[in-house]
Amino acid sequence: CFLPFFGTCTISDITIRGIKETGIRIDSTNWVPQRTTVRRCTVSECGDQGIIAGTIADCTAESCGKTALSALVVTNSIGISVETGSGIRAYTVTNSYGQSQSAFGIDADNDGTPHLGTATNCRGVSATGTGLFATAATNCIGISTSGTGLDTNSEANGFTGTATGCVGRSTSGHGLIASIATNCHGATTASTMYGLWVSGTATGCRGTNTAAAGIAVRTDIAVGCTAAAGTITANSKQLGTP
Repeated sequence: CFLPFFGTCTISDITIRGIKETGIRIDSTNWVPQRTTVRRCTVSECGDQGIIAGTIADCTAESCGKTALSALVVTNSIGISVETGSGIRAYTVTNSYGQSQSAFGIDADNDGTPHLGTATNCRGVSATGTGLFATAATNCIGISTSGTGLDTNSEANGFTGTATGCVGRSTSGHGLIASIATNCHGATTASTMYGLWVSGTATGCRGTNTAAAGIAVRTDIAVGCTAAAGTITANSKQLGTP
């Protein structure tokens, strides 16, 4: 579906399986999410990307070689990449699940420029990459084996990312990284990594590092924070932070 400068295009209720190229793609010369939409579609076993559109809603793309779901807005969807791509890549991701082998489970804005990408009520999983990345993550879970579980604090967003009510877990990487973290939990099992790493203020957060002499929470200011295992390292400890 190629969209001219004016008009809209919506693709709905299509199932595609076993294609070597991209499953569903809507091209637009005026790339805004309201103009190109894919709804209630399923793509599986695609060699390239799964679905590309302005808005992707209520869709599933799995077993894709590259990024499974790529859009400006993704909601209520599942994207699973089994090779080199991310599960979901969009500026706004809501109520969705993304999984990747080597890239981002969910990549809410990581193109090198600060677009203030957001992830809300999402879960991202990656084997060797970052589980979930966003400038602002709310009620999200990020899990990784050897990468960072959940990361909101990167050069892509000017190191100003926030995590609220989130969980980040990693086996051998950092659990959760943020500039500001509120009511979050970060966990790792690696002695050289941090369960929760916050460059600014961590409020009501909990960190876990089960390694010997592991650091559960590293932050500038810890306000009412706790450690399930490991220690808390902070320049200022407030409101009962041990």
